[in-house]
Amino acid sequence: MFVRFVDRDGNKPIARADAHEFNTGGVLNYMHIQTSEQNFTINMTPNNLVTMYNPIPGTFISEELHEKLETDAGVSYPSPDQAYAQGQLAEFQNFVECVVSRKEGKIIEPKMNIDIAVDLVNVIYTGYISAFEESGKELVIER
Repeated sequence: MFVRFVDRDGNKPIARADAHEFNTGGVLNYMHIQTSEQNFTINMTPNNLVTMYNPIPGTFISEELHEKLETDAGVSYPSPDQAYAQGQLAEFQNFVECVVSRKEGKIIEPKMNIDIAVDLVNVIYTGYISAFEESGKELVIER
C-alpha cells in the first residue's frame, strides 16, 4: 500500500508512506515514511532484532521462528519475544493501567482511541478498494 500525505489544500506533498504485509518468503509488515526533512523505516514484523541464516532445512522445525514462514532454511528473523517485539505487551499494559486507574478513581486515557482506529480502518479499506476495484489508482481519503 502506498499513501501520499498532502497539505490541507491538496497541493504540496508532506510525506509518503508505503507498507505491505505478505511477501515471498513470509510476512513483512513494515512502513517506510519519507518527508522533505526525515526518513523512517519501521520494521514491525519482521523486526531485525535477530537475523538468522540456517542452511539445513528442518533444524528448527519445532520452533516458530516467524509467522507464516514455510521453512526454517535460509534467512529468517526470529523473535526472541514475539509479544514484546510486536507491541502486544505494551498494548496489554496500557489496557490494564486504564482499568486499574478507573478503579482507583483516576482516569488514564488509552493510547489507542476510536479516532485512531477509524483512521486506520479507513486507510486500509481505501488501499483495498484501490487495489481490487480501481486497478491501483490513487484515491483521496477525506477526513
